[in-house]
Amino acid sequence: YETGMEFVQTYFGLAFAMVLLSIFFVPLYRAQPILTAYEFLERRFGPATRTLAALIFLVSRCLAFGVVLYAPSVVMSAMLGIPLTWTVLGIGALTTLYTTVGGVRAVIATDVKQMLVIIGGLLLILVLLLVEVVPALGFTGALRVLGATGKLNAVEFVPESLEFVPQLRGSAVKSFWNEKYNFWSGTLGGLFLMLSYFGCDQ
Repeated sequence: YETGMEFVQTYFGLAFAMVLLSIFFVPLYRAQPILTAYEFLERRFGPATRTLAALIFLVSRCLAFGVVLYAPSVVMSAMLGIPLTWTVLGIGALTTLYTTVGGVRAVIATDVKQMLVIIGGLLLILVLLLVEVVPALGFTGALRVLGATGKLNAVEFVPESLEFVPQLRGSAVKSFWNEKYNFWSGTLGGLFLMLSYFGCDQ
């Protein structure tokens, strides 16, 4: 919400990542009798490297899961008036239960239902915007407000701080790196992110 549509710039690295994966990773995996990236690490560098990589992956997933669990728990706590600790424990226990009992089928079925809820929520928001906001401002007026607040800026090739004004050049580089998203940081960061997702992620 803070940066509008600028987050989509992180997906620009996806095409480059797919090319690199097709050229380097896929032939490497197919040429050896392995099922995971960790097996390759073990064959190439030894069991210690495989163990270290697996531990890093597990720690990163645990940290990420903490955020994923905390965010809906805050919403549920506010909606139901239940202490946050209990919503965290309840959501965690429920997801662990259906995953353990139902296995992959339960996870797939839940993901499908979650997708329907997300799409339904997006459609509801769209309807509410059309009913509540557009009649007051008009469609072009609503777009004008979004444009004025920068919410429609999806691609930023030259950050605002790098406008080539001589007086700003001294601080331009520092400000450039402090910006959350621009085309260059989004593409480069997205490249490494997609390489890890589709090349090494289990």
